[in-house]
Amino acid sequence: HLASPPAPFQVGNFACHPGSLAAGATFDCVGNVTYGAAGIYNMFAQVDTDQNIIESAEGNNVFGPQPITVAPLPDLTVTGIVSNPATPAPGDIVAIQVTVQNIGPGPASDGFFVDFYRHSATPPGSVFGDFACFVSSLASGASTTCNGTVSYASEGTFQQWARVDLDGFERETIA
Repeated sequence: HLASPPAPFQVGNFACHPGSLAAGATFDCVGNVTYGAAGIYNMFAQVDTDQNIIESAEGNNVFGPQPITVAPLPDLTVTGIVSNPATPAPGDIVAIQVTVQNIGPGPASDGFFVDFYRHSATPPGSVFGDFACFVSSLASGASTTCNGTVSYASEGTFQQWARVDLDGFERETIA
């Protein structure tokens, strides 16, 4: 991102070297650039950056600005798990409600799963939950719930967990 065109010898984010190029020929230079935040940025392209080629017109070596809009990303988080009944008897059907919120500035529009784990002594790794719900989209600041049922065969204290976007379908803000 530059506010003004690059000067000769000012190297960009990536470079391509086509070798020789015949009169009237073209060359595609393709690379990747990562932007750290949402916003509108100006892109420029410059040829013969190091001024090695003697040309009839040096003033046309820069193209731009070409604006690009980088969209804000979501940030999905589990904000709560509710069990009903809160203290079930062995064999009871327990209704579970997992609440997920998008605390990021951008919408979650690629779809994601919410997984619930009825018991794990430690945070679950990359395994699917005991039940899951698919959420197709979630606006910035919005919340949604995932509802399902489980049962416990014996009495005891169980560590419930929930995880959002185990599959990594949504690109999210970097925490």
